[in-house]
Amino acid sequence: MYNKREIGTVYVPITTLFFPKLTNTEMMNTYNNNDLLRYIYNEMPEAEVKKITEAAKNDWKIREALIELQSAKANLGSLPMHSPSKKSVSKIMQYAEEALQEITT
Repeated sequence: MYNKREIGTVYVPITTLFFPKLTNTEMMNTYNNNDLLRYIYNEMPEAEVKKITEAAKNDWKIREALIELQSAKANLGSLPMHSPSKKSVSKIMQYAEEALQEITT
C-alpha cells in the first residue's frame, strides 16, 4: 500500500529497541516507538510517512533509531520459530473462555 523507503544502509549494532520519545525540534514533532515501528512496517498514512521521512533527514536521533529498528526487523527473519507448548495454548484458551463468559453474563 505504501512505498518502501530506505533510511540508510549503515550497520548499527542493536543495543536496545526502546527509545525515549524523539523530538525533532526543527519541525516540532515528537515520535515514539510505536510511530517508528508503524513507519518501518508501512502502517501509516502517507502524510505521516512524509513527516517522519523529513524528520529523519534532519534529525540524527530519529534517523539512528529508524536504522536500528530496520536492522532489527531484517534480523527477525533469521531467528528460529518454535511452536508454543501445549500448556501455554491451554492457558490462553482457558483465559479466552473465562473472558467470554464474563462478557456474556
